[in-house]
Amino acid sequence: MRKIIVISFHLIFLSFSLMASGSMELDNDQIKFNEALESYKQNDFKKTEEILSEINDNISADLERKTLILNGNNAFQLSENLLTNPDETENALKNIEKSIGYYKRILQMEKENTSVSSNLELAMLKREEI
Repeated sequence: MRKIIVISFHLIFLSFSLMASGSMELDNDQIKFNEALESYKQNDFKKTEEILSEINDNISADLERKTLILNGNNAFQLSENLLTNPDETENALKNIEKSIGYYKRILQMEKENTSVSSNLELAMLKREEI
């Protein structure tokens, strides 16, 4: 569990550094992403999922990448929360599958991303565990 948290925080810091290197003017999708990241930091994973769903499909490659990372991490954390209730096992499994899909999409863009590779591996182990 500790390993998952460390990796998730690593990806959050990566996202923050990427945002800092962007332009000063934020478009609506970047604002939505920032809101989603803030709700993720507050462990409000349902709200994060809702906000991320509002981001357009026609976004920059950089924002798409950051959104995929946050979606993957969020789906994983949502799954962890759902597993505390035995009646939610099926929904937890669906969220793990989502996180695996997001991580795989990122790796198609960045084959050498070791953080995402580690998160994918952890998500696949979690899927087997469920």
